[in-house]
Amino acid sequence: MITAKRCAGTIDTTAPTLNPAGSHPADDATNIAVNTSPALLFSENIAFGTGLVTLYNVTNSSVVETFDVATEQGTSNGQVSITGNTLTINPTNALAEGTQYAIQIAAGAIRDS
Repeated sequence: MITAKRCAGTIDTTAPTLNPAGSHPADDATNIAVNTSPALLFSENIAFGTGLVTLYNVTNSSVVETFDVATEQGTSNGQVSITGNTLTINPTNALAEGTQYAIQIAAGAIRDS
């Protein structure tokens, strides 16, 4: 026999959104230390789903490193991690001076925790 119970509370139907103002480095920031690990702040606590996070070198149109969120590992030895509402990207190699970077997060790679 199966019994159902009614649960009190609310269901979170809002997906986490990126908070660029709280992320580091800020969008279009300059003079960032080359050993910086980008940290992206979201509107609520997050967890890994399935998919990829990709760090691009915009200056020369190349992929720096791709991270599989299922393993938290990059294509080299870099790692991605989540603490609360923050996604941190720790690439294998230091970022290059005078270079622009972009981060792409695949749909489904980050979800509500």
